[in-house]
Amino acid sequence: MIVSLLVTKLLIWINQKGMMRIFYSFMLLSVMMFASCRNDKIEEPNAFNPDCDEIISFNAEIISVMINSCATSGCHNQGIASAGYIFENHAQIAENAEMILATIRHQPGVVAMPVGQQLPQAFIEKFFCWMEQGKQNN
Repeated sequence: MIVSLLVTKLLIWINQKGMMRIFYSFMLLSVMMFASCRNDKIEEPNAFNPDCDEIISFNAEIISVMINSCATSGCHNQGIASAGYIFENHAQIAENAEMILATIRHQPGVVAMPVGQQLPQAFIEKFFCWMEQGKQNN
C-alpha cells in the first residue's frame, strides 16, 4: 500500500516537472536490460567438469599419488593417522573419497591438502573420475 502511494506521488511529481519522457525512457531501458540479462548463463568461477571417458585404474593412477602425497611419514599413515585418517589402501581412500576430493581441490570450508602445495590438476581430475566410475579397486 505504501509503495503504491509512493510510486503514485513520484509519477505526479515527474509529470509536473515535465520529465515524463525521461522517466518512461529510463523505465523502458531498465526493463530491456533486465530482460536481456535474464537468460545469461553465469559460469562458476571454479567450474570443475573433467572429461571422464577414460577408465581410471586405482592401482595404476591413484594409490601411488595418495601414498607419496598423503600417507607419508607424519601425515595419513598407520603410524600417525593425522586428524584420524589413514590413506594407505583402497578401502581407506574409497571410504573418504568425497572429503579427499574437497581437500585436494582446496575448496572453501576444508583444510587444503597437501599442506603448502596443490596436487596437479590432472591427478585431481583423475581422482574425481575414479569416484564417478564407482571407486573401483582395479
